[in-house]
Amino acid sequence: MKKYILLVLVALTTTFCVNAQKKVKNLTVDEFEKGSQVAGSVILDVRTPEEYQTGHLKNSKLLDISEQSFSASLDKLDKNKTYYVYCQAGGRSTTAVEIMIEKGFKKVYNLSGGIAAWKKAQKVIEK
Repeated sequence: MKKYILLVLVALTTTFCVNAQKKVKNLTVDEFEKGSQVAGSVILDVRTPEEYQTGHLKNSKLLDISEQSFSASLDKLDKNKTYYVYCQAGGRSTTAVEIMIEKGFKKVYNLSGGIAAWKKAQKVIEK
């Protein structure tokens, strides 16, 4: 009986994790660029201030995911706007998007590969 309960719990946990990952909408560099240029959209850079200073996307807003105030800062944002989120390689921004979805944001997109992919595609970076 204990094995059966454990098996059910593992199955439920796996299903939940897979479903949470499916909610994140990853965009290519070109899709991200096109979407983020739409009036009213917000570009969020979730890297550290030091990383941001080395170069960032035009009109991006810094919101460091490693700060304790990250969650509280998200609560101040308009959940009805469209957000385009990126970090260095895509890991932190995926986490940020997952948190935003949990908080009720409906239109949130992640830059697959992060700013590294953006640079590789030779897109413009501001300093």
